[in-house]
Amino acid sequence: MVFFQRIFRILKVCVLTIFKKYAIINQKLSRLSVNKGVKMQLLPNLNKQIRQDIINGKFHDILPSIRMLAQEYKAGESTIKLALKALKEDGFLTGHQGKCIRVNPKAVNNHFFQKNIIFFIKLPRLGLQLYTVVIESLREYFEISGANIHLISSLKQLKACRFEIDLLIAAETNDAEFQFISEQYPPEIIILLNQIIENYSCVGTDNFLAGYNAIKYLHQNKGHTNIGFLGKYLDYKTSHCKTRLEGAAAYFKEHPEINLVSSDINHFSDSASAIDDLFAREVKITAIFAAMDILAIGILSYAANKNISIPEQLAVLGFDNSPLCSYTVPALSSFQEDSDNISFALIKLAREKLQNNNGIKHELYCPQFIERNSV
Repeated sequence: MVFFQRIFRILKVCVLTIFKKYAIINQKLSRLSVNKGVKMQLLPNLNKQIRQDIINGKFHDILPSIRMLAQEYKAGESTIKLALKALKEDGFLTGHQGKCIRVNPKAVNNHFFQKNIIFFIKLPRLGLQLYTVVIESLREYFEISGANIHLISSLKQLKACRFEIDLLIAAETNDAEFQFISEQYPPEIIILLNQIIENYSCVGTDNFLAGYNAIKYLHQNKGHTNIGFLGKYLDYKTSHCKTRLEGAAAYFKEHPEINLVSSDINHFSDSASAIDDLFAREVKITAIFAAMDILAIGILSYAANKNISIPEQLAVLGFDNSPLCSYTVPALSSFQEDSDNISFALIKLAREKLQNNNGIKHELYCPQFIERNSV
């Protein structure tokens, strides 16, 4: 009996000792976890601070020692090491800890280095001359400065972005796309291309003036008084086609002697049905302004099938001046957007945005009319 009591006392002491040691270890682990959590909270702000100091030219060549940086930024040496490791991965630093760590000379006094610029545009628009020139101009300018240009063509891709976006250039968004963009990103980092929305910076074509001038040309230069307008997404708030129709309607209101009728291909099963709708009106249409060349080319095909002579019975005017315009039969008259000036203005505005100049600007340019045989 005495033997078992002794065994029980020994086991009791062992169990109590194990529990005490476990409590001490658990307490230490908790402290380590808290310290690690604090470290991880401090790290993003520290990264941004050191990065900004490099951009502003505070460090030109070799970084100070870890100890000096810890004193400078009021952080622990281990936190400084983590921050330098992240900055090295981002291309701001070169070298190894324990040896000299150098600043990447491309990053010094460079507000565009490693900035992420998103160019959001739908695939069908990429074939247009305007966007080909604009994208290439952006690439040439900002890649030299070390910025990253990301071309994104769908809302799904944009939603999947996991990196920080410094500038978002959005071309001709529809209502759903603009709603997502406006809800997710502040206006200060957004530039709209070819559409005007209040409180947002915009660069592009003066689509209102383009619509006005198209109807003016068909009326004053060619003598048409019954004019049709064919567009797409005319009931969308952000549609450039809608803006061109508004310009056409403004000229119509100033000249009561002309008739202007419009049709939206989105309301029909195909473009032929939308063109049928124009010809079914009370007035006999003798000219059509199509808000996009692809729609104008569809009108030429429709006319050929219906034995309508172009331009004797029907004048057709497009917009975009795509390469196909010169090869249609007859060659299609169209408006060409001012790619060079729009590119220059976009780069200038992008520079200002990336340097935290948050003013709202609208830079609009009148397109050039290219007359061919379709009018």
